[in-house]
Amino acid sequence: MFKSMGNIVASGKVGMLFIDMETPNRIRVQGNASVSNEDPEMDAYPGANMIVRVDVTSCFLNCARYIHKHKRISDSPYVPDQDGNQPYPSWKRIDLVQDALPQKDQGKTEAEGGTVQ
Repeated sequence: MFKSMGNIVASGKVGMLFIDMETPNRIRVQGNASVSNEDPEMDAYPGANMIVRVDVTSCFLNCARYIHKHKRISDSPYVPDQDGNQPYPSWKRIDLVQDALPQKDQGKTEAEGGTVQ
């Protein structure tokens, strides 16, 4: 996630592909983007670390011929709940990433069972 945010900060450009697996439909959106961790809308998205705003420059349908139909069974458990809570992802326990974790995640690895290789 933060690599993508860094790319947005560096270039200010985004290309997004939205895929509806049930219909199936696909739409491409391109635009100029900005990233903020102090956006006035942050409180509307519990658990959000930052907000990306996009000024759309181009939007078009994209061929959906090869999208396999799927049905949504449930949301990912990693989507923050209404209070912003979510499980601690196992990749954050990898020993090599410990020095790169954000300040709010420092020390949580031990409480979740320690590092893994």
